Amino acid sequence: MSKKKTLFIMMGSLLLFQVSSASGQIYKYDELDRLTSVKYDTKDEMVYEYDAAGNILQAQPKVSVGNQKIKTFTADQENGGAAKEWNSFLSPNAKGTFDIVPLSKIRDEPGGKAEDRPVQKLELESSPNQKGISIFRDLQVKEEQGQSLSANVKTENMEHAIAQIVVNFYDETNKLLSFKTLYDTGKANDWERVEADYTSPRKAVKARIHLQIIADGDDGKGVLLVDQAKINTPS
Repeated sequence: MSKKKTLFIMMGSLLLFQVSSASGQIYKYDELDRLTSVKYDTKDEMVYEYDAAGNILQAQPKVSVGNQKIKTFTADQENGGAAKEWNSFLSPNAKGTFDIVPLSKIRDEPGGKAEDRPVQKLELESSPNQKGISIFRDLQVKEEQGQSLSANVKTENMEHAIAQIVVNFYDETNKLLSFKTLYDTGKANDWERVEADYTSPRKAVKARIHLQIIADGDDGKGVLLVDQAKINTPS
């Protein structure tokens, strides 16, 4: 006989899972008896993330861990406007777009026209409070390992929203251990250089880098442009 487990997600969606011993699905729980992943017969896996209070932050397909170094963005016509090997997310009831634009169309550098390299653009057109738009990418890390991030960042038309670069750290069970905010602004700013060093906590095996715009009031909106993002995680 099967049983049902109902989970409410802060982002506004409701997930209902049918658990059956005959289904061949594998369910994993953490030490607090919270569902952390479901692996299906198709070998696909859904993972669940919680905040410190135990609320579910999001449920999404498991993403394979990428290379140890990210040098810059690469356009991918089949990735919905997110850079190659990055993953996009738009909260329910939020409106926004992802795009890769040539730097030459949006910025002139001293001494001449800008190099025609790809820039990641996130535009949040409207969003309820605490929802938003983001792209993210996973990297393998070792515990207590030093890492660094650098990027050129510009924000436009910011209204009731915060643009951020955040790194989350997870253990081998995909439990969120901690996070660090590397960039945070609620204002429209011209291009500025962001450079940040940070260290993974004990038991960390994965770092997830988020570029995001989060509404901090009703009808949040804004634009985030990121150029030459370089993330270095020593092997």
